[in-house]
Amino acid sequence: MKKLLFILLPLFLVQISCKNKLNLPEKQLHDNNLQELNPNLIKQQFFSEIEIENKIKKQIKTQINNGVLVSEMEVPFNEKTLHYLGYIHPNALSIFSKNLITNQKAPELNKKLHVYNYDNFYISTEENDTISQQNAYFALRAINILKYRYTEAYNRLIKNAMFGPKSIPSIGFNYLNSNQAIWIAFNKNPSAIASNRLYLILDGYADLNKTIDLYRNIAIINIDSENILGHLNIGSKPIYKAKTAEENRIKYLKEGLVESIIHEMFHNYIDYAHSALPEYNAIYKMRGLNSFNNFEENIVLNTSLSYFYRKGGFTNSIRNYYYPNTFDANVKSLKNNKLFNTYFKSVFNKQPNNLRADLKMNILD
Repeated sequence: MKKLLFILLPLFLVQISCKNKLNLPEKQLHDNNLQELNPNLIKQQFFSEIEIENKIKKQIKTQINNGVLVSEMEVPFNEKTLHYLGYIHPNALSIFSKNLITNQKAPELNKKLHVYNYDNFYISTEENDTISQQNAYFALRAINILKYRYTEAYNRLIKNAMFGPKSIPSIGFNYLNSNQAIWIAFNKNPSAIASNRLYLILDGYADLNKTIDLYRNIAIINIDSENILGHLNIGSKPIYKAKTAEENRIKYLKEGLVESIIHEMFHNYIDYAHSALPEYNAIYKMRGLNSFNNFEENIVLNTSLSYFYRKGGFTNSIRNYYYPNTFDANVKSLKNNKLFNTYFKSVFNKQPNNLRADLKMNILD
């Protein structure tokens, strides 16, 4: 495998609500365990890690049954699963020992960061102020919402991707991909809100004859810590249009972050699956063609939004922004450049009819 990286763009009575806990002074929290931000729904000191996890699942399911929107859910994280690893360079972690981070491979991670570990997830922030720690909490919240509310997406794109999509690659390939971890990084790498990178790590062979290379990669999701603050004309502000920047930021963290994670994991899934599943290789091999990134963005955007709005739980804010401003705009641009029909036929092997029904991956149908 020659390239080493790819870049793309229920209701419970509680002692202290999550909302109140987030009205903290602008100073560092007492500890990096984020307990001061965790909704006080479970007396976690009295239960084992597995018992806490089951209680988190039950709380989320109860809120779903009560019709609580994602943006209004109170979701604790498992304090016995979370570990603050310190202010460290990612290369200090064993997961990068076989392919160290460099400026050429992943410049956004090539520095000391505040790093948390939560099961198969790593979360990093560049600063350690209250806002950064809130970002880390909301990433934990999003993970648990995905795990227990949007289970199909979580299992297919995250859990199952810890293994290869098939035991042997497609004809013409001699490698398989799997993911060993998901890294959610709050930084200033994306141009708007989020971007992705599959960081490739060659880690042995997938067969006894040692003819099929096995990659155990890190799926990186970058979230722009500046643009989500809600005061710029890109990022969370044009999506939520709230009266204050802080409202835009919190609305994004409570709802938009959930979609951003899955959106970027769809891009990473193309990297992950292309050598084993031909339908994803059709997209993968066209990367680099003129404006094809806009075509792929439409596939991913439509796949993600179709899934979330079919499952329910979202306000209309994300859909109302991204369909006219990204999806429709990309279609118009591609058609003006006489590229749309050609790209559509090459990827889907048919002519377009109903774009919102046809221009997507069938991975979660």
